[in-house]
Amino acid sequence: MGKKECGICNKKIGALTAHYNLNNNNEIVCADCMKLLGYDLRGLATKPLLFSKILNSLSIEQLKSGEANQIIEDSLSEAKIEKNAKKDINQLKKQDKKLAKEGAICSKCHSHNVISLGAIQKGNFGIIRVGSNTKGFKMMCNDCGHKWEIKN
Repeated sequence: MGKKECGICNKKIGALTAHYNLNNNNEIVCADCMKLLGYDLRGLATKPLLFSKILNSLSIEQLKSGEANQIIEDSLSEAKIEKNAKKDINQLKKQDKKLAKEGAICSKCHSHNVISLGAIQKGNFGIIRVGSNTKGFKMMCNDCGHKWEIKN
């Protein structure tokens, strides 16, 4: 194995020297040079996938020229957008499950065109049982024909 040296200051990189592997481990930069160039990546240490993605997309030339700032900012904003999108999708799924349990929407096609069989439906969020001794309500979607029962 060849000797490891910082690509900027040519300082030898030992086993205990703090350093960053850039460009899919082809280039190495010591932590001191990263600080001197104005790159503080300590906040990314808790996000290893994002951290490795950013380091793999950088090169020493980009660090020296300052282009790396824009790459890091773009990656961080992209990660934030993805996180918010996943959060919104999960929130919508929870809301759909809750409404489906209450009988307001069809759990198969997510249609609001739902009727109750043998009961009177009150709005989209509740059902009033009429003259039935059963312990649940039978529901049917007018759009896809899916039938299900809501238990009390």
